[in-house]
This record gives sequence, structure tokens and C-alpha cells, in this order.
Amino acid sequence: MMMESGNGVELMTWVNEFAGNIKFIVVSGHNDFEFVRQTVRHGGIDYILKPIEAEAINVAIAKAVAAWRSEEADRSERQKQNIQLNEFKPIYG
Repeated sequence: MMMESGNGVELMTWVNEFAGNIKFIVVSGHNDFEFVRQTVRHGGIDYILKPIEAEAINVAIAKAVAAWRSEEADRSERQKQNIQLNEFKPIYG
């Protein structure tokens, strides 16, 4: 969360503003509840404390992939519905 230029919260805020479809897994040496809270607030999947255990990162990545796939399926379904709706618009017009 502490970086040479800025901090992780600022980075997550910026990324959410310009590329909102991102999944965050924060790896930090800071056991600070406020950092965890900010991570969750910005859509973070997990907050892992250093030293990193392989199983913890694997579980976090699996959660991120599952969340992304679920959101992608929702986006795909909405897109299909919009296409169908646009196909019917000329009939109603």
C-alpha cells in the first residue's frame, strides 16, 4: 500500500476511474484495517499480508477469475438482450 510515488489507495482510485473492470488483490506488509477497508471499497478481491503464502495467493486469484467470469457472463447476456431489443425496435416503430 505504501509505494515510492503515492499509495495503493490512490492507485486503485485512479484505475477504477479509467479502467473500472479491474480486480485488485492487494499484497501488503501493513496490517492496517483502514487499508483493508479501502481495498474493499475499491472492489478489492483480497488483502494478503506479507510474507505471502502460495495457497493464499492461489485462492485470491481463483476468486478474482470467478468474479471476472461471472461479470463477463452478465455483460454478454445484457449485450444479447440489447441486440434482441434493437432487432425488435423497427417492428414496434
